[in-house]
Amino acid sequence: MSTSFRAVVLTLVVVFGGGLAAYAQAQSSKPTLNITTVPSFNANPDRETMEPIAGTVRDAPRDVRVVVFAHTNAWYVQPYLKAPFTDVRDGVWQSSTHLGTEYAALLVTSTYKVPEREILLLPVIGADVLAIARVPGKR
Repeated sequence: MSTSFRAVVLTLVVVFGGGLAAYAQAQSSKPTLNITTVPSFNANPDRETMEPIAGTVRDAPRDVRVVVFAHTNAWYVQPYLKAPFTDVRDGVWQSSTHLGTEYAALLVTSTYKVPEREILLLPVIGADVLAIARVPGKR
């Protein structure tokens, strides 16, 4: 084998092998979800006071949405049960929430079914839930 042939083969292995490794890593990356704007802590919230909640999403498919929950005595879908989904645009999401002691955001697929009432435990990561972020209210 000539030296020039070996150089060409080595170059191809490095170029295409590195590209395949990067592609495989990108395909296996799990989506991440963060809450960057944290609402206030309030153990006795009223039904009217709301604050912003927002965050970021990385490595997620295009058709995902965020569902926000606020916790007091149970987890409640936010901002309203009739309007539970928050769109993700350019890796950023933002919504409003009633106050609670803790907040959670779920990154979900289009097939996720929102609970029809309050729940005691948050869903776990699985088929329709891709990521979960959870934070205490800001004191």
